Formats: sequence, structure tokens, C-alpha cells
Amino acid sequence: MQYKINNKPKSKKEIEVTISPKTMENCMVRAAEKLSTENSIKGFRPGKAPLNIIKETFGEEKIWNEGCYDAINKSYFKIIEKEGIDAISPPQVEIVKMAVNEPLEYKATVEYFPEIQLPDYKKIAKDVLKDKKEVKVEAREVEDTLNNIKKSRAKTVRVARKSKKGDEVLINFQGKIDGVAQEGLKSEAFPIVIGETQFIEGFEKEITDVKEGEKKIFSIKMPVNEKEEKAVEFEVDILSVNEKELPEIDDEFAKNLGDFKDAKDLKEKIKENIKLEKDAKEQESIRIKMIEEIGNKSSVDMPEILVSKEADYMLEEFKSQFTQSGGSFEDYLKRVNKKEEDIKKEWVPQAEKRIMASLVLQRISALEKIEPTAEEIETELNLYLSRFGDKLKDTEVDNIKAHISNMLKNRKVFEILEK
Repeated sequence: MQYKINNKPKSKKEIEVTISPKTMENCMVRAAEKLSTENSIKGFRPGKAPLNIIKETFGEEKIWNEGCYDAINKSYFKIIEKEGIDAISPPQVEIVKMAVNEPLEYKATVEYFPEIQLPDYKKIAKDVLKDKKEVKVEAREVEDTLNNIKKSRAKTVRVARKSKKGDEVLINFQGKIDGVAQEGLKSEAFPIVIGETQFIEGFEKEITDVKEGEKKIFSIKMPVNEKEEKAVEFEVDILSVNEKELPEIDDEFAKNLGDFKDAKDLKEKIKENIKLEKDAKEQESIRIKMIEEIGNKSSVDMPEILVSKEADYMLEEFKSQFTQSGGSFEDYLKRVNKKEEDIKKEWVPQAEKRIMASLVLQRISALEKIEPTAEEIETELNLYLSRFGDKLKDTEVDNIKAHISNMLKNRKVFEILEK
């Protein structure tokens, strides 16, 4: 067997192969045996007919063709193993010559895992680290968090006065279009917190300054389809107006809330948590910038199949968001007047960025000889299994271990870059 390998763009290799008839003799024997096993020959049990009878029955050309395909399959895998080609796609095979008792000639084009050439990644990381901001927590951020806590533990008290911002108004309502009641625009005992509930634009204004027992009829223009708006007439019964009584943030409240000594301790812990969250966001931002800068100055011939698969994965992630929220991806496509292929095409640049980031991290990990220990993987796995273990199969656990190993490698890469 003779072969030659030609490098092609987009991390592809074209392998030109020539195999002599003598080298393919065993392939021809196997082809004949396969034909006699899969097809009945009168007077012989399956697979037991002599070679000359098989040739007479099926013809030499059919046996030769079958044998050639067997030779292509075996020679291709032998070559990529010998040459260490990390193929990431099935080969595209072009038969150049396949004639009986003549040398077989074919070309196999395959995409392989790309080799990335990195710049001085430690220097780039050091330069990016200079842009890292010192995180500060403003007093208003602590106050905003405290207000949210107060709202979550507020008591609702029914009042006889007119409604105002911050009140919860309990209503029955029915919407009509052209005098016809709409089932999708109807609800009973529906609560709206004025100024906080995201509802139909203009609706909250109509139920402000109203009292329990009142009935209101008003119209609001709403989109009824992608291109048309109509006036919707709403009939609203005010069932109750409820005031939110916010608790005082005192020592007793803090102790009841959790493991806090007093109100001061609560505020300090809130401040610490906000700082930790902001620190984590800033670190994540810097890490993304590091990898992007390293990627921008790296050299790689990106395989199309990797980008396509990543875009497919992103598309599936996007679809699942609609499923989880109870929406429909098909409805979204109609609304934006696009096809699935259009969405995928738009995400190709982002898919390329994600692939580049992955290649950069993998290459640095290899150069720095980073390998998580079995103990580190086991520790992370146990943390995961403590939450989801009873729902997982053995095969899923293996996949999780591989994911954890990759996560730990990336973590160690960033630890090196941030030194």
C-alpha cells in the first residue's frame, strides 16, 4: 500500500491511497465469504460454497467491488492510526480507480482536531490583569437588599382607602375585543402590586386610586397578532386593596432571619455577600477577556465541523429555554420571521469564539502538564452526587466525571494565568 497526505484548509487532510491487487487478496476472500453467507447458493450451506462457485454466481466484478470497499475501510483506519491523525469527522471518500485486478486508487478527506499555536499567554494574562477593578459595595446596594428582604416578609393588610403605588390590588377582570369576551384575557382573584407587577402596559394606571367594591371599564390598545393592534375593553372588579406592612430591620428581626447576632451583623454579612458576588463577576469578566485576548493572537485553522456542532449545541440550548418557560420555539420563529437555519447562521461567530476559548484552554493545560488528581475529581463528584446522585445512571456518572476533570483543568489554567 502506498499513500500520500496533503494538508488542506480548515484543518482537513486529503489522503491519496494506492493498493495493489496482491495486497487486497485477503479482502477478496472475505468479500466472497460475505456474499455467500448473506445470499443463498443452491446446493451449499450459507458461507460454505467454494470460491469458484461464488465467482460464477455473483461475478468477479461484484466480488472485486465488495473487496475494494473492505480494503478502503481497513487501509483508511490503519493510515490515520499510524500517522496519529485525530479525526473528528467521518472521511469523505472519492474512488479514483476501481477496476478488476487493477490497483485500487482512492482519496479520503478528513477533518482533524486542530493544532493551535499560542502566543506568550502568560504575558497577555498579566497585561489583562492590570485592568482588574477593585470591587466596592455602595451603601445603597446594602439598603436595596434589605428592602427586598423586608418586602419578602411583609404582611398584607386589607385597607378601606384608595389604592396607591406599592399596594396589592386583588381583581377579577375580563377583556373583550370587538365586544367578544376573550378567554385568554380573563382571570379571577388576580393580584397586582402597583408599580411592581409586569402586566399589560397601562393597566396598573387604571387600577390606581380605586377602592374595594368599585367596578371599572376601560380600553387599552394591545397587539393581537404580529402586525395588528386593537382596542381591548376591560371590565374590572376591585375585590380588595391591600397595604404591604414592611417589618423593621431590628436585632430581633435579624435573629429570626438566620444565624445573625443583631441587625448590624446582618448588614455586614449582606455587604460581604454582595462583595463576594461582585468579586466573582469581575473575576469572570477578566478571565473571559484573558482567553479572548490569547485567542485573538493565536493561530489555528478552525474545522468547520467543530463550529457547526457548537452552533447546533447553542441552538438546542436556546430551544430548551422555550420549553422550560412553557413557550414554543416554533412560535418564536414565526414572530421573528426566521428559519432555524437563520438562527444557527447568526450564532456562527459566537460558536467560533467558544471553540477558540476551548482550544486555548486545552492547549495551555497540555503545555503546563495540568492533570487533576483522582482525589480532586472524587471530591467534586461527591458534591455533585450529594444533590443529584439518586437520579443518575452509571453512564451519566462517567460523563460527569469527564466534565469535572475538564472543569478542574480549566480552573488550574486560570490559577496559573492569574499568578
